[in-house]
Amino acid sequence: MLLSHTTEYNTKGVLHHMLLDLAAHFFDKLDDMEDPRLFTTHLPLHHLPDHHVKNGYKIIYLNRNPKDRWVSNYTFLNGKLGIPDWTWNEFFDKMILKDDLQGGWFNFTKGFEKAAKVETSNILPVKYEDLKQHPFSTIKKMAEFINVSYTDDIIREIIEKCSFVNIKQHKYDSSRMIDPKHKSTLFRKGVIGDWKNWFTVAQNEKFDEMYREEMKDCTHWCHEILSMLLSQSVEYNTKGSLHHMYLEFAAYFMDKLDEVDDPRLFTIHFPLHHLPTHHVKNGYKMIYLNRNPKDRWVSNYTFLHGKLGIPDWTWDEFFDNMIIKDDLYEGWFNYTREFEKAAHIKKANILPIKYEDLKLHPFSTIKKMADFINVSQTDDFIREIIEKCSFDNIKKHKYDSTRIIDPKQQSTLFRKGVIGDWKNWFTVAQNEKFDEIYKEKMKDCDVDFIYEQ
Repeated sequence: MLLSHTTEYNTKGVLHHMLLDLAAHFFDKLDDMEDPRLFTTHLPLHHLPDHHVKNGYKIIYLNRNPKDRWVSNYTFLNGKLGIPDWTWNEFFDKMILKDDLQGGWFNFTKGFEKAAKVETSNILPVKYEDLKQHPFSTIKKMAEFINVSYTDDIIREIIEKCSFVNIKQHKYDSSRMIDPKHKSTLFRKGVIGDWKNWFTVAQNEKFDEMYREEMKDCTHWCHEILSMLLSQSVEYNTKGSLHHMYLEFAAYFMDKLDEVDDPRLFTIHFPLHHLPTHHVKNGYKMIYLNRNPKDRWVSNYTFLHGKLGIPDWTWDEFFDNMIIKDDLYEGWFNYTREFEKAAHIKKANILPIKYEDLKLHPFSTIKKMADFINVSQTDDFIREIIEKCSFDNIKKHKYDSTRIIDPKQQSTLFRKGVIGDWKNWFTVAQNEKFDEIYKEKMKDCDVDFIYEQ
């Protein structure tokens, strides 16, 4: 539009919508084009014709933040003829991390950025984000670079005509030829920050690390530890099947509770105010175990997924329906705040323990638990418990009563047990949304969780 001094679409004919990368297919027609000729290319600078660079022909080098650029690339290529049918995770591993398409984005960027800094170069760097957020000043700069006259009104009209909605409706898309249905998929959202809905936190960190370089379950675990401390034995499952039942299901085995030897040990997921009143008032001991909520929610999702009577949600659906709503057993935030407050003001006989402390500092944490329940211990005994209750051993030997809700009666309770796996599930947008909720809900609760190892 700047070159033609008009705000009409597609004034330069079909050749002006062809990529210079594909010049071999229409080279014989280049002479038919009127000056000034305008081409689009994705090729790196060193692949452009030498005479073009040496003769000072003008180049507007447009770039975009690489994360949005990769998402745009994936959504455009996905489903196209001759393109592998990759999931996003496969695309991330095979395309983004390898970064070898047409020489790679990093090489492309470094090549143009370095050349643009040379005084004699005829390159104008323009960012996609500047065109979105500051269109007037950016288009004005482009007009001055290619030496065309303009008025403010013309630039405003160009901005209107080249809005994303209008471009999507009117721009000729030659890439439809590689779409199985010959549909145009070139223009999708055009927003800044959509990458947050695709990159998991782990992928984001991995990419950031690469960018810097290139550009210079817990309740059952705790239960078994306590069982060994109480029995003064490092044998698994010494307390019988009732000690693997949740107190919330007591109605199903209430008549058998008297058969359990003292001291009795129960596991429960209920909030504090749902526990028997006499238990709290009489000072019966409670070890309140919690885990950083992000890993906790991922563990919850992977455990529940595919179970009998559970909705067959994707992770994104689970995030919206479970994590954001947070109403299971009245919610994790309510559960945590209530226990933390009760432990702080000593309303009940509570020892707070974090899953992460059991992972990172098992000796001192188990010793603290042993002291709390008044059982004798030696250092060797604690070390033996640590070995027997390592994640691999627990996964192999721990009785799992939850297999009754698995369609194949398989145990899926113990999966990874690592700190920080949430980064492979939460997208950056989900992580930011959760952090915002956490900040609001926990503003009066002083508890620090460990989110990565």
